[in-house]
Amino acid sequence: MSYAAKTMFYFAFYIVAASAAFLIVPELILANSGYPVEAAGLARMFGIVLGFLAIYYFTVSRYEEMRPFWKVTTYTRGSMFFIGLVLIFTDQAGWILFPLVVIESGSGLWTAWALKQDEKDATLVAT
Repeated sequence: MSYAAKTMFYFAFYIVAASAAFLIVPELILANSGYPVEAAGLARMFGIVLGFLAIYYFTVSRYEEMRPFWKVTTYTRGSMFFIGLVLIFTDQAGWILFPLVVIESGSGLWTAWALKQDEKDATLVAT
């Protein structure tokens, strides 16, 4: 498994943890995020969607042909830093979101670095 594939595989575990949290303790997440706990049903649905997303990440991590997808995720996950800050500074989300933003964008940077490492390693092997 390449470096980049491993980052996708390990990121899937983060998504599983987030999914489990939204499924098991949605009230806690909502209350700490400043949202009404009455939306727990919707939060659980979000947890289910995250669970499905985790399955996708586990699956695509197994196939090197999915590199274009891996690359796209570096942009989407990396953009979370700026999107998260906008949401926080416009009072649309609380500061409790910040650690998640760091994890999300940091993991995107990790995958981008791993993709470059894989390219570098392939170049070294080819020469």
